[in-house]
Amino acid sequence: AVTVEGVLYKVFAEDNTGNGSFSETNSIGINFTSGTLTTTLAGSAFPDGFPYEKWRLISLPGNLDIKTVSGTIQDELGGLNSEKTWRIYRYVGPGSDDYGEPLQAVATLIPGQSYFLKQVHLEQPVHFSLGSGQTYDLTGLPITLQPRRWHFVSSPYAFPVTVAANQSTFIGPYTYGAFGSGGQEGWSQAQVQTTFEPWGGYIIYNNTDQTQTLDIRSAALSKSIMAKDNTNAASGWLLNLTAEGQDYFDTGNIIGRRADATEGLDDYDHPEPPTVRGGYLSMTVGESDQDRSLLRTSDIRSIQVLDGEWDMTMSMKGESGPINLTYSLEGNPPPVIALVDLLTQVVYRLSEGEQPAEITNFNEGFPYKLKVVTGSASYVSQTVQNILAALPKDFTLSQNYPNPFNPATTIEYALPRPARVSLHIYDLLGQEITALIDNWQDMGYHETIWYGQDRVGRRVASGVYFAVLRANGHILTRKMVLLK
Repeated sequence: AVTVEGVLYKVFAEDNTGNGSFSETNSIGINFTSGTLTTTLAGSAFPDGFPYEKWRLISLPGNLDIKTVSGTIQDELGGLNSEKTWRIYRYVGPGSDDYGEPLQAVATLIPGQSYFLKQVHLEQPVHFSLGSGQTYDLTGLPITLQPRRWHFVSSPYAFPVTVAANQSTFIGPYTYGAFGSGGQEGWSQAQVQTTFEPWGGYIIYNNTDQTQTLDIRSAALSKSIMAKDNTNAASGWLLNLTAEGQDYFDTGNIIGRRADATEGLDDYDHPEPPTVRGGYLSMTVGESDQDRSLLRTSDIRSIQVLDGEWDMTMSMKGESGPINLTYSLEGNPPPVIALVDLLTQVVYRLSEGEQPAEITNFNEGFPYKLKVVTGSASYVSQTVQNILAALPKDFTLSQNYPNPFNPATTIEYALPRPARVSLHIYDLLGQEITALIDNWQDMGYHETIWYGQDRVGRRVASGVYFAVLRANGHILTRKMVLLK
């Protein structure tokens, strides 16, 4: 009874005196006909069909004769891909665009890799049925993983397999789905995936400086998976943060200190998984203006230092909110841990069990900024005071300087929250001379220079002019004098 799952075997030989020996493990490639591999396979990642209006990772559970998009999944999805039907993407990051352009019909889907797919056309789950092909060698599929980057991987087999991913070498594997407490979409960072299901997709990070190999093997040949190490805070402390919105969530955000960690970048400082093209809620450690590939989902530092502060940011797309932050503490935390919401300028004493208020006033165009300050009571108190003192309290437009001026003057203004900003120059008759700024800007202190020119670059005459700032319903004016 040879099936599409293939055959894995050894040969045992014994002579008439009882001496025996086993051969090496071998595998027979089994040919299968069109329609044999379907999403209804036992252990399938999509036993109820590929969902409607959800991004999911998908892969091919076999070595097909035809591996193109058009020859594998296109027919069941209702024709050519478009924004109104379906899209499939290959991960090409890290970079400003992790996925590039959607794959076209002629693109080849590679067994052992996974792809992001979303269908919005059929309004119901879709079952896939693949063409003819042959099973993969059951002695294993080695996948080469380049150093210090995420890889989108899968199993090429038509049955679930156990995956040996040593957590001192790799981060993950994780998969994507409705893993939030209320069914929100996000990565399964709270749980390393130890089984790869047919049709499913997974991400894994090579956390070393050398090329590594991930072996996808049948259960009979797999090794056990080592426990994830950076959640053990016996020699220090950890703060675990989870952000949950109405639509998306992000977990596995960890800061803290360990005896074997360093203040700088090390193997405990895990990178943030790639964002999903359709929408996401992503909490990271690091300055918000960093290259996203450098942002971390965890930042574990040396226990030899008591005091410290961490910059935290939340980026989101397609999140309708509100967003709730929850946390847990492990190990032996310092005397005080404070979370500072830079937008509301409210301080929460996490070490005393205070729960942050839900976040409603967020803007997709700008990361929502937080700081965590830890250490002695005196250090935390003084650091928090300094942080709050450096934040704008109101929308303000300062007097330009120099004033009077010739030929240029600097105009400074402050935004306590992200806002659509327009800064225009008018003359005494109320006629607009030029527009210096007309776009969205982040919270903070800003400045711009007016060179005494109109909108087409001509020098204006000496006289009185007005700088008018409009932001978030506020209108502020300053009088300026140009003398030649």
